Amino acid sequence: MTQPTPSHLRLHIEEAPVAPPPVAPPSLLDEVCEAFSRATGLQLSVSPVDQTAPPRDLLWSTLIADGGPTLQLAAPAANRSASGTAAEDAQDLAQALARLLNELHAARVALWRREAELAASVPLVADATDDRNHLAARLEAVLSGAAATVDGCAAALYLLDDATSELKLRSAWRLPRNRFTAPARPLRGSIADLEALAGHAVVLEDASLLPHWRSPEDFPSAVCVPVSSATTPLGTLWVFGDRVRDYSDKETNLLEIVAGRLAAELEREILLADAAASRDVRRQLAVLAQLDDGQFPPAPIRTDHWEAAALGAAGGEPGGAFCDWRLADDDTLTVCLGAAGATGMLQTLHAHTLRGAVKSALLANLSTDALVRHLAEVAWTSTSAPVESSFISVALPPDDGPIRYSSAGPLGAVVVRAARSTAFSQGLPPLGADPDARYPAAAQQVAVGEAVVLVSDSLRKAVDSEGRQLGEAAIAE
Repeated sequence: MTQPTPSHLRLHIEEAPVAPPPVAPPSLLDEVCEAFSRATGLQLSVSPVDQTAPPRDLLWSTLIADGGPTLQLAAPAANRSASGTAAEDAQDLAQALARLLNELHAARVALWRREAELAASVPLVADATDDRNHLAARLEAVLSGAAATVDGCAAALYLLDDATSELKLRSAWRLPRNRFTAPARPLRGSIADLEALAGHAVVLEDASLLPHWRSPEDFPSAVCVPVSSATTPLGTLWVFGDRVRDYSDKETNLLEIVAGRLAAELEREILLADAAASRDVRRQLAVLAQLDDGQFPPAPIRTDHWEAAALGAAGGEPGGAFCDWRLADDDTLTVCLGAAGATGMLQTLHAHTLRGAVKSALLANLSTDALVRHLAEVAWTSTSAPVESSFISVALPPDDGPIRYSSAGPLGAVVVRAARSTAFSQGLPPLGADPDARYPAAAQQVAVGEAVVLVSDSLRKAVDSEGRQLGEAAIAE
């Protein structure tokens, strides 16, 4: 059984306005209808939304906007003898006028929404077709409640621009919609707003006696309170009265609470937009990580003289290291290791660009120095701001001859020997650092039973459990 609500309990349920802004101010529609009637002799009128039955002399009607009023064309008794051609022309004119009013209504709704979205710096709002849940409707509902709390007749929310030099109307209740098209008010000289932004409520009992306080609307009385987050002033809330009156401390305190609600709505919208953007970034990073898992490390390869394998971190965040190898027709095994510079997604995307260039160069059987020169050109021309990257290419011959290599940037390379390992590196500029850099080939002798280890710069600079940098020698051991 439902319990009755106690008499001492009052439930305040906030209802967002369902209808968007009106099609046009009543005075403007009345002027248009009167001018139409004078020009055609037929009566054009706008019926209210709650009209029960159309007039008996109705010739034509159409709905203006969803849930809006109806535009009706009727023939007064004095003009019923008008020719059919004249009536048809008048109906065509009325239809064109209805289309124009619909376009005006669509523009007003779009402006109404965009001003609220700009208040939160949100370019797109989810479910923008739902007027009840749109930010503009929520802000207007809060303003309506604020005005009703202190028996006001209108309310407006003004927010600062990025330069904190102007105040722009972002939401309003019972103010003409053309106020949204007005330019922003300069903060300089707006004494009431400046005082409110300093943290004080400003009450104008008789605004006509205090013109220097610069009330933004012509009402007999007004009150202005600050709208701010925990750390940043956002703007001001104005509530206007239709008579000269004072506002008590209790009323101004209530308006300051409402201003906090407005700030919370704006911050909520910003957080929702940031969360949506973060989800998109995480989704893209997950795709890149899966792509990395499928490409690094490549499958091991074994020949009569060499065996190649790679070790890399998989299953984590996408990175910038890559490696590849290919066995040529003459049994020369070319091994490549690279590491893209930059950080984050740019690093990963650049690494994939370089890896694609390496794959095509290996298929073309380029020499080590030609391969590095090709990658240097790719790194320099692939982006408007070249990313410096490291790379080394080593050609392992099918006999006991020396290996040939070319390198760019700080990559580690070492020949692991039983007695003493030998590090080799050319110390040349990284890819993308200098378009005129040269990357000649060099040679290194490797005997049977010895190994060649290529190490990325990040791993070479890693530290052990005691905080000592690993380096090539420690990795070789």
